[in-house]
Amino acid sequence: MIITNPNGLPQSIVDAVTPDQTRGLDPNRLSITDLINPPLMRILRQRHWHEMSETVDSRVWLLLGIAVHEFLDRHTPGASEVKFEIPINGFTLVGVIDLVDGSTIIDYKVTSVFSFLLGEKIEWEQQLNCYAYLLRKKAEQDAADFTVSGLKIVAILKDHKPSLALRDHEYPQSAFYQKHIRLWSPEEQDQFIEDRVEIHRRAAMGVIEKCTDKEKYHKEDTYAVKVVGQVKAKRVLSSMAEAEQWIAEHQKDAKGKVLGPYDIEVRLGEDTRCMKFCAVRNFCEYNRYLGMKAEDEDVGDD
Repeated sequence: MIITNPNGLPQSIVDAVTPDQTRGLDPNRLSITDLINPPLMRILRQRHWHEMSETVDSRVWLLLGIAVHEFLDRHTPGASEVKFEIPINGFTLVGVIDLVDGSTIIDYKVTSVFSFLLGEKIEWEQQLNCYAYLLRKKAEQDAADFTVSGLKIVAILKDHKPSLALRDHEYPQSAFYQKHIRLWSPEEQDQFIEDRVEIHRRAAMGVIEKCTDKEKYHKEDTYAVKVVGQVKAKRVLSSMAEAEQWIAEHQKDAKGKVLGPYDIEVRLGEDTRCMKFCAVRNFCEYNRYLGMKAEDEDVGDD
């Protein structure tokens, strides 16, 4: 990957955000992040790694995430930043666990308040249960008497504003947010891992599936009913029929006063990941936003 420095930032910053040029390119290595992500992303990254280009500035959140993880690791005794490697069906499955506290797996997330307000991400649940799988398999290999009893996310909200917390009780009340994650049964973990490994195995053999709408973070079209000449929508609905029905039901108010006139603004949906976040978006023939600038996702671990 090529890292450019158009604003002449210090070399120390450039070096800090420049990725290991060999990491993740081993076709037999499968990180937990890769396992969960669409196989098309991994295949395209391996094919185009030396063509991919990002600016130092675009990787600022990555820098903050790495800094937080390393600082917390320095102040955490015991089992932190533990790397596990398990062979499975031709791959080496690799994961790095931030912290094992007793029998609880803890993962740090440097993320935004907006991401927090959207609710728990299914990727978080999948990631931590994959870690539990790795820890269970390692214990079996070592004949150790160890069972994971819990999973937890500790989110660090990088843009938290105390002033908003005082005014809005639904706004996160602290820049630190702890969330217990559902622990799957061993059978659920095994099935998920096996299914995902099989998808990646087929992709490595050339049978590459397109990303699903869910994987593309797809948002459907919406239909905003607006009073002609006004900017703010009266209602935003999921279909043209619903918008037209709403207008038909709101021609007059309770006192008989004529309302409107109305207009319907079609707000086109989007594939948010393809538009903003996918690192290989400019090499994907299925991406309808080819050539647009991407943004970095929150930092993740193997």
